[in-house]
Amino acid sequence: MGEAHRILADCARSTALAQFFTRKQEAVLTCRFVRLNEATREVGFRPDESFQVSSFLDELASTGSRECYVNLVNDRVKVFFKSQIIELREGKLFLDLPKNLFRVQRREFFRFKIPPGHVLRVEVKAPLSDETLSLKVIDVSAGGLAFSVKKPHSDDFIAGMQLSSLRFTLNRRAVYCEGFIRHVRSMKIEGEDVQVVGILFHRLREEDRKWVDDYVREQTRRMLAKLL
Repeated sequence: MGEAHRILADCARSTALAQFFTRKQEAVLTCRFVRLNEATREVGFRPDESFQVSSFLDELASTGSRECYVNLVNDRVKVFFKSQIIELREGKLFLDLPKNLFRVQRREFFRFKIPPGHVLRVEVKAPLSDETLSLKVIDVSAGGLAFSVKKPHSDDFIAGMQLSSLRFTLNRRAVYCEGFIRHVRSMKIEGEDVQVVGILFHRLREEDRKWVDDYVREQTRRMLAKLL
């Protein structure tokens, strides 16, 4: 039994949450993964009652393809795959058994690494100098972020310290919170020696946490769709 089969079998046993979307994210459908059938080479999903399955299928049909993209999540793993929809049968949506799975992350929140050519900055009040710095974000999730900092300011950040002020903007919405420094690591980025500081968000409003998580998931979907 290969790793992909083990992951799918585990997700089926746990009725893992699945999110379907079309290539350009014109439509989204939430389901539960309920069946893995090796004999017929298909996987089955039970749609959430709050979603209109027919609307999703109509939107998919308008693209001229039966191909859709799926995020699959349980408490142990997050994976992503693309497949062809076979049919809606007995209240379940059946797809071809996917040929490949892309492991996303084993963590509570999705994390999005800022790709080359894109810049996201965070304003941070340094804990020692009390100076407000505008720093380049390396990655972000609903749980925290990491940024790079150069000397002389890198000495201001020490693991375990609390940051009294963080501010960054996602999709034209400003997000404010505090944070704790989880780790500080020396790295070379684009030929420069920097310190990468990992932050755990503190006192982040739940509506802002959801906003960040939605942003991260959307950017992750777009990035993975380009790879397929």
